[in-house]
Amino acid sequence: MNDFQHTDNGITGKFYLEQEGEIVAEIRYVWVSKRLAPEQTLVNKKLSGQGYGKMLIKKLVEYAREKQVQIMPVCPFAKKVLESDPANKDILFEP
Repeated sequence: MNDFQHTDNGITGKFYLEQEGEIVAEIRYVWVSKRLAPEQTLVNKKLSGQGYGKMLIKKLVEYAREKQVQIMPVCPFAKKVLESDPANKDILFEP
């Protein structure tokens, strides 16, 4: 089972998966004008290709909806995944 954890200090935050004391997948974001800006998505090579990056994006989307904020993706992977799903249109920030 994948128990993603979350930290947020009001300036930065991340969703991550830890295994055997090591962070093996994470998405880091910063708060920018009451918007979430994911900066980087990282997945350990041994988990590559198993959908962990998309699972992290899903957690970020759920959090954004819970907080009623938009997402302003900086990370190219996050941007691609978010823009590819029309269901995310409502939470994507378009300048």
